[in-house]
Amino acid sequence: MKEGRPAGRKVVDQAANEAEELIDAFGLDVATFHEAKRYAGTIARRARAAGLKVVRYDVDDPARDSLIVARKGLRAWGRRLHKLERKGWERRPGRPGLHHPRSAVSAVVGGVRIVAVHMPPTPGLKAYPRRDAAWDNSLATLARLGRRWNRWGRPWVMTGDWNRAASSPEVREFVRRLGAKVYSNGGIDYVIARGVGIKDLRREDFGGSDHAPVLFNIVKE
Repeated sequence: MKEGRPAGRKVVDQAANEAEELIDAFGLDVATFHEAKRYAGTIARRARAAGLKVVRYDVDDPARDSLIVARKGLRAWGRRLHKLERKGWERRPGRPGLHHPRSAVSAVVGGVRIVAVHMPPTPGLKAYPRRDAAWDNSLATLARLGRRWNRWGRPWVMTGDWNRAASSPEVREFVRRLGAKVYSNGGIDYVIARGVGIKDLRREDFGGSDHAPVLFNIVKE
């Protein structure tokens, strides 16, 4: 769900309920949630109460709007907070100051490094020149991480809201340089992976979010 006015308890409970129902309805081994700052705490508490593994940073950092949830029996280790960029960008007209920089969270689940990605908003707008720098710097950070995991021979999956189409020149070059593959059926929510394959990627009409869930299977190459 998108950020906006402070969420009331009813909205928070609805979002948490939908997260639980999504995991149960599709039997998900791993789920990542993005741009859910107002709901992430409730989702995390309920998931932990159900015995699920949760990767979330409850610190005063923008990464608190993203989390990774893994089913019982799956080991989740090597939890990391990745600061994508440090300067922020312009808020919408009428809102003073700069938007906080974004971070990502990751963990190794089932032997694969899973990265929950929420990139800065769509660049290329003259009224928001800092957005281009924020998006470019964030992609450069993810590229450095990808190169590091490549050197170590670690498979990885970056998934979430990229705020730019998979067909864009920047994303295509990012994928090419990392020797990765992009998996998308349109839109700005998709998967980039190396060392593993992605099968059966699809969107589901589920819940009240303006970002339909993207489901897929991770397979050995």
